[in-house]
Amino acid sequence: MADAYPAPLSRGEVGWGALATGGIAHAFTRDLITHGHRVAAVGSRSADSARAFAGRWGIERAHGSYEELVADPDVDIVYVATLHNFHAANATATLESGMHVLVEKAFTVNAAEARAVYELARGKGLLAMEAMWTRFLPHMAYVRSVIERGLVGDIRSLHAVRGLLGLRGLLGFRGLPHSPGPGRPSSGGSPPAGHRTSRRPGSPGSSRGTPRRRPTGGR
Repeated sequence: MADAYPAPLSRGEVGWGALATGGIAHAFTRDLITHGHRVAAVGSRSADSARAFAGRWGIERAHGSYEELVADPDVDIVYVATLHNFHAANATATLESGMHVLVEKAFTVNAAEARAVYELARGKGLLAMEAMWTRFLPHMAYVRSVIERGLVGDIRSLHAVRGLLGLRGLLGFRGLPHSPGPGRPSSGGSPPAGHRTSRRPGSPGSSRGTPRRRPTGGR
């Protein structure tokens, strides 16, 4: 029977902080705990939401603001799980507090914000990373191995399709004011990540995406 707790397992030496308490934060926290990581604290704009999240996952400290979370001395790295248009501000606050940051995709809403976060992290000697889990999947490691060994020749073009069904509840913030919408920034990054993985060396010469609308008006 397969092990219910897949390797590798963390020794829990690093203290994680969850910034926001939505569905994706629950999913990521569950996976951290499954792999032995220590989630030291959670922060939310709502103290009640933070306490409920902490109670569900056995987290010791629940903060009623993001500012309190990034000031927690037991947190070493913060996972940012807010809406995309808040990512740059949340990542900046985390880095300014001297903590590493893992930002849910999309990293920011534009290149200027991404460069600013990158430069801040580099100047402080901290890690700032987009949570592009696609690049770490076992089958992607296999694809890289096949390409690096030259088994399929020189890759000149890659076509990737990503479809999502049944996410209306998880991505229920479509109608919120100032939201960039879930489909484009969140889901659209995975095929380009595969494109980058297939090229050696360097970056893709070009990349093009084509969204298709669902009958509900989503993408």
